[in-house]
Amino acid sequence: MQLKRFHSRRHHPLKRWKLTDIDIGGLTKWEAYNIAQEDIFRATYTDAAPWTVVRANDKLRAPLNAMRAVLSGIDYAGKDASIAAAPDPLIVGSGPAFFATE
Repeated sequence: MQLKRFHSRRHHPLKRWKLTDIDIGGLTKWEAYNIAQEDIFRATYTDAAPWTVVRANDKLRAPLNAMRAVLSGIDYAGKDASIAAAPDPLIVGSGPAFFATE
C-alpha cells in the first residue's frame, strides 16, 4: 500500500509536493517501522487499557469506522442501533490478534 501511495505522489503533478527525501529514505525502513509498531502495541496492550487499532488505508471508511467504534461502545439515550452499528472488523480491531489478520 505504501509503495502505491509513493508512486501516486511521484507521478501525479498535484501530489508531487507530498513526497520528500525523508519519505524515500524511509522506504528501506518500512518493515522495521511496522515491526516496532506491532511490538509496542503487543507490549502495552492490557485488558484494563486495550488498544483499538484503525487501519487507515481507506480515507473514507477509516474515519467512519472509527466513529462507529466509539458510538457502538457507549450507551446513551436515544441510541439507534442501525446508525451506531459495530465497525467493520477488517478495519477496526483490538488486541495483538488483530495484527495477525493483515
